[in-house]
This record gives sequence, C-alpha cells and structure tokens, in this order.
Amino acid sequence: PAKLAFAVSDPGWFEKVQMIMSLSERYGKISKLDY
Repeated sequence: PAKLAFAVSDPGWFEKVQMIMSLSERYGKISKLDY
C-alpha cells in the first residue's frame, strides 16, 4: 500500500508503469517478473 500511494502521488507514475510493462513484455520470455 505504501508503494502504491507513492506511485499515485508521483505525476509520471502511469508512464513509468507503461514503460515497465512494455519492457516486461519485451523480456518476458527471458525472465518472468511479477508485476
């Protein structure tokens, strides 16, 4: 919950999440990460 609150308070959190998701999709076959 603390991390989520910090992410929501961050102005660019949504862009960061999308970037992380795109990277996880790109390298998902190499390493499985829980997001």
